[in-house]
Amino acid sequence: MQRQIHGVGFVSAIIITILVGSVVIAGVGVASADVSYISISQVSVSEDEPVAGNPVTITPTILHSSAGNGGFQVTEAVLVTSDGTRLVEVNNLGTIGAGDSLKVPLRTSFEEAGEKHLTVRVRGNVVNSSGTVKSVESVEYPVYVDVSAPSDPTPEAEPQVSVNADTMVSGTSTPVRVTVSNSRDSEISDVAVHLSSAGDQIETQTKLQPILSARNMSTFVFDVTPTSPGELDLNATVEYDSGSTQVTRTVDVVPVQDDIFIDAVMTTNNGTNVIQYQVTNAGNAPIHNVLISGEGSNADLTRASFDTINASSTATTTVPTGTSASSLALNVSYTVGSQNQYITQTVQGDALDASSTGVESKSSTGLGGILNGMSLTSIGLLFGGLAAGGAVGHRHRLRSLLRKR
Repeated sequence: MQRQIHGVGFVSAIIITILVGSVVIAGVGVASADVSYISISQVSVSEDEPVAGNPVTITPTILHSSAGNGGFQVTEAVLVTSDGTRLVEVNNLGTIGAGDSLKVPLRTSFEEAGEKHLTVRVRGNVVNSSGTVKSVESVEYPVYVDVSAPSDPTPEAEPQVSVNADTMVSGTSTPVRVTVSNSRDSEISDVAVHLSSAGDQIETQTKLQPILSARNMSTFVFDVTPTSPGELDLNATVEYDSGSTQVTRTVDVVPVQDDIFIDAVMTTNNGTNVIQYQVTNAGNAPIHNVLISGEGSNADLTRASFDTINASSTATTTVPTGTSASSLALNVSYTVGSQNQYITQTVQGDALDASSTGVESKSSTGLGGILNGMSLTSIGLLFGGLAAGGAVGHRHRLRSLLRKR
């Protein structure tokens, strides 16, 4: 928007009156006269209230209203401050004919806010119709401009961070997902995501990503192992090229519940003796490095193993065995949380009774092996026998359900 600044309220434009070749002869009269009027008729400003640091254009209009055939040759137009400092100037703008005008845009900027008292100065030569310079003249026009301070730029939105974690089990690794969303119209770079906790309850972990594109998100997965039950404050800190942000999520940590069921079935298949082991993990934490071994009535049983059995799940395997027995002594070792557990279960066919069946549990918390002295709080035993004849062979079912809390 342009603002027109006229003579009203300002110093009026200076009108230069030039009398050329006026000769008065007695009894005859005036031979000839050229009268030239040079003025700055108006000044426009490109912004009503320009902002400090932003460009602004101040445009004076130079008017030549000569009554004769001469012209005004504009040699200089300049914008000066109240102390005489030249902000901008242009030179050799050409000649304005009689009755014509010329607009001269003067582009500048102001470093500081406030009211500016300025002056437009125009200098040039008055020439006659043959191009002869008759005089050198100048005109001025005052200009007042209010310059405002720049407003604080709107800060770009910080990345949004969310932490997703379920209830944890002490001593057990649990995945924690940290999602970083970039809602900006431009990418962010050098992204570093740190996951820590108050009081060093967990070891600080860091994941890096060079660039997160505009209007995009990334999820970072951390494996967290809390050391003790209670509440765990997870601090997710995201650092990037232009800042950082942090969120905190509190999750519950519960103690390990160790509930294991063991089932064993012996049978013959096409003349081959096999044994099927089934281990059910009814606890709240996965068990690892599960090893099943034992002895039958006549020989050792074939071993079986599982890498991991997740909480609330069952694993089954079948292995050949060199014996067909009516009694089994099962040994099961595994790791849950930070503890190594060892269970021995003896099963005897129809002769099974409370006095002849013993259950022993041993545990250790380190790598040194198995320590004595840890008792089971609940033991359930179930035994059933089944014999069937036929071409295939016979089958004995030896079932032991052991629950350890």
